[in-house]
Amino acid sequence: MTGYPGRQVNWYVIAGPPSSGKTAVAAALAEQGYGIVPDEARTLLEEGLADGRTAQQVRRDVALFQGKVMDRKCRIAETYDPEELVFWDYGLAETVAFYRLENLDVSPALLDRVQQFRFAGVFLLEQLAWDEDAVRTEDTLIQRRLASLIREAYLELGYQLYRIPQATVAERVTMILEQTSR
Repeated sequence: MTGYPGRQVNWYVIAGPPSSGKTAVAAALAEQGYGIVPDEARTLLEEGLADGRTAQQVRRDVALFQGKVMDRKCRIAETYDPEELVFWDYGLAETVAFYRLENLDVSPALLDRVQQFRFAGVFLLEQLAWDEDAVRTEDTLIQRRLASLIREAYLELGYQLYRIPQATVAERVTMILEQTSR
C-alpha cells in the first residue's frame, strides 16, 4: 500500500481497537488546548441511536458508513493548519481495517483517499478492559482482530507505530506529548 505520500501534516493519529482509550486520551489532549479531529464514527452512531436506529442498522453498509466517517473527518481536518499539532481520534487507515474485517475490496481509489494526508506519526494504544456501550458493540474477538488489522494497515502505509501501553489517561498523554516533542 505504500507509494502515496499525501500532504505532509504535523498531525498524529491516536489509533487502536475499540475500548483502547482513544477518545479519553483525545479529550485530555483537547483540555490542554490541542486540536482534535474527533471519532466521527462514534458521532454518526450516536446520531443514529438518537434517531431510533441500532448501531448495527447505522453501520449495516460498511462502505457507505466508512465513507461518511472519512468525509466528516476530512472536512474537520481542513479547518486546521497542516503545521499545527493536531491529534486524530482514529485516522483514515482504520477504514482499510474495517473493510478487511468485512472482507470488502480495498480499491485503489479508497487507498488514494486514505493516503491524502501523511501523518507525522501514529500512536497505537493497547486495548483496555472491554467497556461495552450502545455504540461499541464488537465482541473481544473482533476487538483483537481489529487491533491486528489497524496495526497492519498503518505498517503497510509505511508508518512507524509508537506503542502506548495500558496506563492512566494522564500517563498516556505524557507519553504521547514526549514523543511529539522529539
